[in-house]
Amino acid sequence: GPPIFNFDAKLAKGIKFSERINSQLFMEALNVFNHPNWFVGDQNINSPLFGKITSNAGFNPRELQLGLKVSF
Repeated sequence: GPPIFNFDAKLAKGIKFSERINSQLFMEALNVFNHPNWFVGDQNINSPLFGKITSNAGFNPRELQLGLKVSF
């Protein structure tokens, strides 16, 4: 069947407020290219559905997350 392709990315910026207090602002993108992953259902060569794509393999749409982490 078709290969499974999933690409995630993260951008982060560290900010230092003082010697003991640090923060990190970040953005994560899950499934950046919004690519569906297909599932080939029947693997039995004698089946009439052999090799046919019958559904998607847990398609997760693109998801963006923003976050702030503070450490002290």
